[in-house]
Amino acid sequence: MLKQSESRNFLPAGARKRLKCFFYTSSTNKFLQARHLLSRYGVILDSPRSMIPYSEDYTRGKEELLANAIEQVTPNERMMPFFVEDSSLRIDSLSSTGHDFPGLEVKEWFQKTSFQQLDKQLQEHGGIRTATIKSGIALHLPGMPRPIYLYGDTHGHIASSPPEFKSSLIYPWLSSDSFDGWFIPEGCKKRLAEMGIDESLNVHFRARALKQLAERLAEYSAVLNLPTSAYYVSNKKQPSNQLRLFDEVSNLIVACGKRASGKTIFGEYAYSAFGIPHYEASTVVRRYYREYSDKNETYSEFAGRLHATHGDDIVIRTLFEELDIFSANPTIITGLRKLDELSYMKQNGISYRLIYIDTNDKTRYARYLDRARDENVMTYEEFLEEDNGNQEYYDFARKNAHMIIENEFDLQHYLSQINYVLSVTNNNQRPQGIRVL
Repeated sequence: MLKQSESRNFLPAGARKRLKCFFYTSSTNKFLQARHLLSRYGVILDSPRSMIPYSEDYTRGKEELLANAIEQVTPNERMMPFFVEDSSLRIDSLSSTGHDFPGLEVKEWFQKTSFQQLDKQLQEHGGIRTATIKSGIALHLPGMPRPIYLYGDTHGHIASSPPEFKSSLIYPWLSSDSFDGWFIPEGCKKRLAEMGIDESLNVHFRARALKQLAERLAEYSAVLNLPTSAYYVSNKKQPSNQLRLFDEVSNLIVACGKRASGKTIFGEYAYSAFGIPHYEASTVVRRYYREYSDKNETYSEFAGRLHATHGDDIVIRTLFEELDIFSANPTIITGLRKLDELSYMKQNGISYRLIYIDTNDKTRYARYLDRARDENVMTYEEFLEEDNGNQEYYDFARKNAHMIIENEFDLQHYLSQINYVLSVTNNNQRPQGIRVL
């Protein structure tokens, strides 16, 4: 159990400042992947307003290539923290002791090579299909004389057949039209781009480098959170260039619904397609679980103790106090399950738009089965029972929602519903299954 003396650190008092970083890349998919992963660590990632592809001299090696890319960024832009990334590939049977093939030229090689061509080459070289994909990141910090280099790699083998799965609509970097669609990481059965989002981030070569970057940025962010006596903060407010959602009342959206109704997809797609920050309530509880749970305590047991000890509004308090999400910019929260969480916002004068995602029980259970692990699958009755404890919250949310999304169609239609909901102008035609109340 948590000791009383530790409770002061358990609930952070005051907003945490987070470091904002830029990613210089001409690849939209790389940027979206990095933004998604770094957001899990509280890092705000942005892209420069104009990104001119930097020249790449592959004869100079990875570190020199990355350093040269940094030098091509304008002096004004070098006043901000930013990083560049480059990938390389070693196909063992086509490489030599001192030379990786295709090496740093993987992008150009992949554009002119078909799976059938590569498969034929591998068969001609003894059928050895092992390969290693590597990622190198160079982080530039203003005032630092040289970049900080971070690396990640993934060992595995090239699949024996071309990809036949569809690329992800929500996470476009999980694409069958990339080498990730040909590559199966060591110890895995699926191709890298065929995996679910969490599974892929655990083994992806670039994700491994990005996680190191996130940890390094967290160290620098700690400096931003020193006591007020240790730093000076300018009171000058920067204008926001982001458009408001819905109207002038609130830019905060609370999307709620029962398990497997589509809440996480709503938030993740909003972030991927619109760049709207998304905060999932369960990530707060899971972080506390990692830091403060007893060794033999299950996640459910800890969550119950957390709410019993610190109140049912613990999650929303943490989000507002620690992450400082109450701002003029659009923000989305998903996964709230307690009436006290909504009461907290009302009592503190925080306006928000409430969206209820409505999905019938059988559809939710079918979606749950699609993503459940075989060894932990609940029965239909157990699945329904799980939401009973929060039924009062769901009834209230549905009755008081500003908008209801009926998520009873396919994924493509659901994304069109989200596009409509998040449209700044709402001039587009309203898709079936949306009710504005």
